[in-house]
Amino acid sequence: MSSHLPTQGAFLETPDAHQDGVETAKGNPLQQSRELQRVNQRLVEESELLRLALAETDSLRQREAAVLRERTILFDALTVLSNARSSSAALHALLVNLGSIYQACPACLLVAADTGFHVQASADEKYLGLHVPLVSDAVCQARRMASLQPLGTSPVLPEELRCLRSLLMVPLPLAGVSNRCALLLGVKESGHFSASDLRVVERIAALAQPILMGLHEVEERERLQRELQVAQRREMIGQVAAGLAHDFNNLLAAIGGNASLIGSDVPADSMAAIGASRIQAGVDQAGGLVRRLLALGARQPERSLIDLNLPVRQAADLLQANLRPPLTLEVRLCKETLEVLADPTDIMQLLLNLGINARDAMQERMQGVITLSLGVATVDDLAGECLIGQPDPGRRYMALGVKDQGPGIAHDKLELVFKRYVTTKGDQGSGLGLAIVASIVTANQAALKVVSTPGEGCHFLILWPEKAAEEKAQRPSPAALSGNLAGRSVLVVDDQQAVLTVITEMLEEAGAEVAPTNAPADVVEALRDDPGVWDLVITDYDMPEMSGDELACQVRQQAPGLPVLLITALASIRPLSGKMFDACIEKPVNKERLIGTVERLVSR
Repeated sequence: MSSHLPTQGAFLETPDAHQDGVETAKGNPLQQSRELQRVNQRLVEESELLRLALAETDSLRQREAAVLRERTILFDALTVLSNARSSSAALHALLVNLGSIYQACPACLLVAADTGFHVQASADEKYLGLHVPLVSDAVCQARRMASLQPLGTSPVLPEELRCLRSLLMVPLPLAGVSNRCALLLGVKESGHFSASDLRVVERIAALAQPILMGLHEVEERERLQRELQVAQRREMIGQVAAGLAHDFNNLLAAIGGNASLIGSDVPADSMAAIGASRIQAGVDQAGGLVRRLLALGARQPERSLIDLNLPVRQAADLLQANLRPPLTLEVRLCKETLEVLADPTDIMQLLLNLGINARDAMQERMQGVITLSLGVATVDDLAGECLIGQPDPGRRYMALGVKDQGPGIAHDKLELVFKRYVTTKGDQGSGLGLAIVASIVTANQAALKVVSTPGEGCHFLILWPEKAAEEKAQRPSPAALSGNLAGRSVLVVDDQQAVLTVITEMLEEAGAEVAPTNAPADVVEALRDDPGVWDLVITDYDMPEMSGDELACQVRQQAPGLPVLLITALASIRPLSGKMFDACIEKPVNKERLIGTVERLVSR
């Protein structure tokens, strides 16, 4: 038997061998002592290995518990975010959830201000609006930053935050609020935040950001849709009211005008004069009621300097939501800022009405592309005839285009599509969509042209002025008006014979030579024959063959210096179209105002 100490393998020998070793050790005390020492050392090593194994197992269990806790926190956060129906509700629920998990107070959203931060949202209402001046602005930058230190006891801090023992803050940029936002969690006397807490909250912020932004985009889209629906309803009511007011004002103009003529032909104290004055008073009162009717459903545009790219982009988003494959939308925006004076709702309403019409026109083919474009109007854009309005050669325009690949519109029907109650959709259409487009274009002194190719589609092009039209300088009235129009020659056109007769007789009583007509083409022909004969053109606006602004454009071409007076039943919603009209009078016509206005215009 070997005399050296047994190796580790000796412990795995057979029982007989082990018994021999024991007997040998019993026979040698020194060897027995060494054997005991070796056994003790072996026990110590195995105990340490067991302790390390148990410690590693405990560490693994702790890490598993931490991971499970992190996953639970993330799951709870995602659950409260997904169950919320609005971005504000989701944010509030998230703050309440984090505050409950970490026993944090406050749990809030900070938004950067000029001199620090203020609390935009909080799980506890008492923190709302609180100003936090000493928090570093770096926390709202895109890189990973956070603070695990207390805020301290600085006297400039709000009293609610001085008692915080530990602070955790992570960036959370939010569209619609600010790109410089942060989540703030704080704890007081007991507890503190760890690096693990920081890591979890950062992951929560990263997951919450797209959810909150998505909810905000949905809310914004729904808000725009609601505003447009309200504006659409108001505009439809306004269109109906305008049609009624136009007809009533034409009747009142004939009644009031004849009463005025009767009153001027009889003695002032006669019964006829008294009756005529009563009729005139009734006409004036009825005119006031008509103006109230026009105000029904009217929406006052809130014009401001805007970049056209923004409402066009918003309109494109709303239009895209109303398209179904294989119909597609192509959007071509301008890279530069295009500032105009406009109401964003007007722009979106224009484009949506035209876009929905384009979609409906392509329903039979069930495929194709609708193109929405924006840019600076080119020379080619400004050239040619416009169906609505006429661009001023001295102004710069933006071009808003809606192009479809539908069947197109026959050229003899192009002018009709902008009339009220004219529709090609049968019972599915109201006949007001393009009439609303026409009214918005007119009200903003813009112009609209249509290029239609049957079988290939339509291209609607809106020419929007870059700046607001400068108001015409009102010349001072002469010291005294004579009321005498002797020697003056006036062309008068109105499609309502009764109104035409009244205006003619009023002017003739003042001494003017009047050439009345129901046809705008007669005025153009008279000016073409001898433009120098005439001193003034008086025109209605809504006429079947040619509108008032189209006639005014023809007058400018035939006789550039000849003044044009607009007399319309809808003067309150018929703004002067650029330089087309020199003055405007509302029906029913007051004789003194008519004669005075004509005298001022022909005396210039």
